Amino acid sequence: MSLINLATIYRENGDFNKCYKTLLESEKIAKKIGATTQLRDCYQRLYESYEMENNTKQAYKYYKLYIAAKDSMMSDESLKNIERLQAQYENEAKQLTIQNLTKKEELNKVQLERNKAELRSKNITNISLIGGLVLSIILVLFFSYSVKQRTKNNLVLKKSLDEKEVLFKEVHHRVKNNFQVISSLLNLHANNTDNEAVQKALGEAKDRVGSMALVHEKLYQSKDLTQIKMDEYISQLIEHLIASFDSQIDFESIIKIDNVYMDIETAVPLGLIFNELITNSIKYAFKQKANNAIEIEIKKVGDKIQVKYKDNGIGLPKDFDLDNLESLGLNLVQILVLQIHGELVVKIDNGTCFSFEFNLPK
Repeated sequence: MSLINLATIYRENGDFNKCYKTLLESEKIAKKIGATTQLRDCYQRLYESYEMENNTKQAYKYYKLYIAAKDSMMSDESLKNIERLQAQYENEAKQLTIQNLTKKEELNKVQLERNKAELRSKNITNISLIGGLVLSIILVLFFSYSVKQRTKNNLVLKKSLDEKEVLFKEVHHRVKNNFQVISSLLNLHANNTDNEAVQKALGEAKDRVGSMALVHEKLYQSKDLTQIKMDEYISQLIEHLIASFDSQIDFESIIKIDNVYMDIETAVPLGLIFNELITNSIKYAFKQKANNAIEIEIKKVGDKIQVKYKDNGIGLPKDFDLDNLESLGLNLVQILVLQIHGELVVKIDNGTCFSFEFNLPK
């Protein structure tokens, strides 16, 4: 920690060589003694220092190490929580097993008493009737007790499931927060450069991160931690993109989405696809001030999902070739469609229409 603080002073005084040397010494000690917190702080100072010197390659190298160290700390914490809950669950299961064995013994005793009562009933009718009545009362009490115990056991299991649900919600919440931190870092870097190309690239990366963060936010808010309602997600994604563009171009959003739910493995690629297509429409297709519109349609047909995106903009160039794309955004769309086992089709008619279909996830 002292070496990290000393390196920070060197950096503020402009002595970057001493700064790097001190931080590398700190990294060696942190690895040796397993000080994960200090290792994370060391990588953070390294990537910030290289960034100040515009050494992008080294900055990116230590930024990845910083994120890996940070994620490792979070994973360790999550594993500890899971182990704690698992130990608690196993202890409760043992208690339930003991209770079940006790109830079995009680049931055997009741059965023995019943046999004795039946034997005596052959000789003395009145005693048999009284014994039967007593036995009936015992059985009623036993079954009443059994029902109460079963209810209690169900409550214990429900509590355990609720705790696991809270844990999964916390995971999604933390992932969403991490995406927001990354988005803020990208925004800070964009504000600290005068290079328009860099600002544009960082802005596009921020929007992509935002579309993925929105998936985890929807899962965190949902009662079902595995499924996302697509019409709500797409509507919020459009609002997010409109807010991120400082543009005076207005457009109408026509949403035609069936009551379709997607898991996270499908929702994330779809969100990124729509992020790229909507961004392209806003930045390049809509040259007029009014009557701009986009239409998004997601239909469930049998065991397939059909997706269509259309805008009424200026359209693509006449020499547009889907197999020879120069645009990073459209290349990403092509890759993401292949990832969910679809095939992208592009039509140019009073604007541009992108469509594809894929099998409904099971």
